[in-house]
Amino acid sequence: MIAFQLVYTAINEGLKMLLPVRGVLTLSLVLPLCAFDKSPATDVLVGTDTRKLESYKFTKKALTPGVYVAETGGAKTTLTIRKLSEGTFDVTRTFAEPGERPRTKTYRRVQRGADGGYRLARSLEIRIPEGGGILVLELASGVESIPDSLWVWFASNVGGGKK
Repeated sequence: MIAFQLVYTAINEGLKMLLPVRGVLTLSLVLPLCAFDKSPATDVLVGTDTRKLESYKFTKKALTPGVYVAETGGAKTTLTIRKLSEGTFDVTRTFAEPGERPRTKTYRRVQRGADGGYRLARSLEIRIPEGGGILVLELASGVESIPDSLWVWFASNVGGGKK
C-alpha cells in the first residue's frame, strides 16, 4: 500500500503542498490561496463616501512606484510603494490623525498575481482601477480607523486619478 502524507506550509501567495510517495517521488505544487476571493469587503471608502467595489473595472497595468494618498475626514493615509524587482514591491502605509502620532506599517515583498492584482498572503491586496489611483484592502492594519471590511481608494500623489 502506498502511503500519502500531506504537509502544508504557508508561503507568500498560498500553500505549498508536498506529496511524498514512499520516499521515491515528490510532487511539489503551489496552490494560490487568496483570502480576498472570499472577503466580505464589497465597498470602497472614497474620502468620507463609499462606493460598491463592483462599480470599478480593473486593469492589469503594472503598479507604479511612488506615493499615494487617501484622506478620510481629518485623517491622512499615505502609501509609499517601492519597486524591488519586476512584479515585487515593498509598501509602507502611514496613517496620521490630527494631534496623534503617525502609525506606520510596512508590507514586504508584495507580489503581482495572475489576475493583475498585487497581494501579500492574507494581509494586503492592491488593485488598479481604470481611471487612476489604486484600491487597497488591509486585513490586519493594526489601526482601528482602517477597517478590514472596506477597500480604500488612494489617489496618486502625481496626477491624482478619478474616484
